[in-house]
Amino acid sequence: MGDFAAALQIADQLVDADPADASYRYSRGATYEQLGVHSKALTDYIAALQLLGPPHNIAGSQFYDISRMYAALGRYCDAIGPIETFISFDPVQRKTPQTTKIISEYAEKGNCDTHFARGLGRAPLLKTMGVHALSVVVNGVAGSFILDSGAAWVSVTPEFSAKAKISIEAAGELPIKTAGGSALADLGYANTIMVGNAVARGVPIAVFRGSNDPFGHHQDGLLGMSFLARFNVRLSQEFIELTPIPLR
Repeated sequence: MGDFAAALQIADQLVDADPADASYRYSRGATYEQLGVHSKALTDYIAALQLLGPPHNIAGSQFYDISRMYAALGRYCDAIGPIETFISFDPVQRKTPQTTKIISEYAEKGNCDTHFARGLGRAPLLKTMGVHALSVVVNGVAGSFILDSGAAWVSVTPEFSAKAKISIEAAGELPIKTAGGSALADLGYANTIMVGNAVARGVPIAVFRGSNDPFGHHQDGLLGMSFLARFNVRLSQEFIELTPIPLR
């Protein structure tokens, strides 16, 4: 235990020196895990994944580390999301007996089937400045979101977060790489997110700090894979259609 405590001191120094280094965040997360501080390990593992770049290129073990920490905290339904996100970038190759078994076990432990994702959703898409935007309802509050299947998380502005009363995790700061450089966000959770009649509960959300129009076009947020990965998604030029993916 003493060795891990010393390792944590070193990891803290490295993260302080370069907060945007994914390997430092991951190493500190692994140290927290060894010390049994799963909540802080979770935050660092999420931050490391965010800093590694486009999520479709990231190894499955990075997503599984996040799932394991959720499971260690008894949050089995939250533990499903990272695995579903990993699968969603290449379902043909990544939906394996192993990933299917992990999801099924978490679903059983958390009794997640009835609320993880349900309902059939259909919503119009509006093309604005080269991006698709749509109406998304978060905790009962409607906003205009950019559809972004390349983003690991749903993200929102601080103004929209305040209106929708997003719950923020303690010590959940996330460094995020953006098209314009880098930014900081807080890790939060939406009780519900709805697109049409499709609804998901307990969805992780990155709440950007500052209010400098982080998504452009004065949008309220990005609709990323922490919501989309729970559904089979069909896109046309005018609509998005969502069908829940069975957990078992």
